[in-house]
Amino acid sequence: MAYSFEGHNRRNIDLAGSSRSSTSTAVLGSAREARLAREEQRRKERAATQVQKVWRGRKQAQAWREYCASVWEQTGSVANLVGSLGPGDEERLVQWCGQFQRSGFAVVKDIPPERALHYLQAISFRLMSVACAQPLSPNASTMLFTLVTLTTVTKAISSFPDLARTILRHLLERDFYARLASAYQRIVRNSGTSASLALADG
Repeated sequence: MAYSFEGHNRRNIDLAGSSRSSTSTAVLGSAREARLAREEQRRKERAATQVQKVWRGRKQAQAWREYCASVWEQTGSVANLVGSLGPGDEERLVQWCGQFQRSGFAVVKDIPPERALHYLQAISFRLMSVACAQPLSPNASTMLFTLVTLTTVTKAISSFPDLARTILRHLLERDFYARLASAYQRIVRNSGTSASLALADG
C-alpha cells in the first residue's frame, strides 16, 4: 500500500513574475521597519522613564523643602533654611534677614566654619536671585540690604577673614551683575523713565 504525505489540500504557489532580488528587498525592508519600530519603542520607553524620574525627583525635592521649612519655622536652624530654599521661600528669606540684622553672624556661630560659609553662600545666592527676579517686591530692599552687608562686612567669622570676598566671588560666578542689570531694567520699564534718567535720579 502506497502512502502519500502531501495531503489533499496542497497549495499551489505561483512564483511567476517574482524574482529572488525583489523578495530579498521586501524582507530587508520589513526587517528595517521592524528595527525602526523597536528603536522608536525603546526611545519612547526611555523618555517615559526620564519624565518619571524627573517628576519623582521634583516631588521628593518639594517634600524635602517643605520638611526643612517646617523645621526652620520651629528651630530657626540655618541648615534647614538652606534646605528649604526654592520656589516660595521669600517669606523665610525675609525672616532670616531680620535675624541676621538683629544678631549678625551669631546666626551661624554654632555651625562649623566651612559649613557656615556654604550656608551663607547659598543664602546670599538665593537673596540675589529672589531680589533680582522681583525687584519691585516690598521685600527686595530688605534682601538687597542684607546682601550688601554680607558682601562688604570686614569682621565676620574669625576663621573666615575673607568671608565677604568669598561670598562676592560666589555671586560673581553666578552672573551677579547680569541679574542686577536685568532687575534694574525691569524697574526702569515699570517706572516709565529712561535708564539714563533713572540713573541720574538715583
